[in-house]
Amino acid sequence: SGIFDVAADRPHHPLEYWVFSTTRWHSVDTRAADIEIPADLDKPARIHSGARLYDEMCAQCHLRPGMEPTALHQGLNPEPPLLDEWSEEPGYTFLIVKRGVRSTGMPAWGATHDDAALWDVVAFQRQMPDLTAREYEAMVRDAEQDAGHEH
Repeated sequence: SGIFDVAADRPHHPLEYWVFSTTRWHSVDTRAADIEIPADLDKPARIHSGARLYDEMCAQCHLRPGMEPTALHQGLNPEPPLLDEWSEEPGYTFLIVKRGVRSTGMPAWGATHDDAALWDVVAFQRQMPDLTAREYEAMVRDAEQDAGHEH
């Protein structure tokens, strides 16, 4: 009938927003409950690897510390969360990174990356609330050099 407007440049009606967000978060909570969290998420090598991966895979939508919103970030609806402000449990974050979130623009990185790499991203993301823009840039630069990806 065309009554439902699917345009991304219009905000959701409050009822739509409530239904979509409540369903999404309950779905992830339920599925994340059984995920075994690696004991080494605070390991420097894991965080180091995650810095490079985050910058390659996530920063355009979820931004870097101190970064102005990109056109991609601004054009998505719902707007992607800023991950330097994200405080969800590691299993919850891992599940979203691995499986994505339908109809949000969040890709399922598990289709292209193994679990170890995705846990590296989670390990790094957990450090982001404490990072300045300069510290973030230094971590990414060091990780890229170590991986042979100098820019």
